[in-house]
Amino acid sequence: MEPWTILALYAAIGGLFRVVDGLDENDSYLGCVAGGVVCGVLAGFLITEHKISTLILGGVIIGFLVSGRLSNIGYYFGLGSVLTMILYYGAPPIALGYLLIIAGAAFLDEVLAAYESQGLVSKISVFHPVVNILLAVFLILGVVPLLGVAAFVVSEMAYRLGAVAF
Repeated sequence: MEPWTILALYAAIGGLFRVVDGLDENDSYLGCVAGGVVCGVLAGFLITEHKISTLILGGVIIGFLVSGRLSNIGYYFGLGSVLTMILYYGAPPIALGYLLIIAGAAFLDEVLAAYESQGLVSKISVFHPVVNILLAVFLILGVVPLLGVAAFVVSEMAYRLGAVAF
């Protein structure tokens, strides 16, 4: 898969996640479900076709799921779409240990976000600080290529830009 395609898909996923959040906040459940399905299909495609995305997106999804912060119906439909894609097309083999480490980092990010929303932790300027630091370490160690880190950052930037719409 071409690098620009990977970056574009990550940007679409990040932006759509924010759109799904915004639609849920505005009680547009049909739009929320549709956005979740599209986002899930895009993430599922990346997970089934790109080994590094399997590691990064898979880990983030697992961490998000374990945290219990599935907060709207669009997320459930998105998760169902991802799982359907993985079950139908399969996923490339990955190092389970790295996947679990990324999932743990994503879980910690969600816990921090929960405390931040309750005012117990000061505002964190980066959306997923623990995952970002971990991916930087993985980049230095040669576990994740620069494209994987860049794609994740692009996804977060798209999420932030999606907030402009809501």
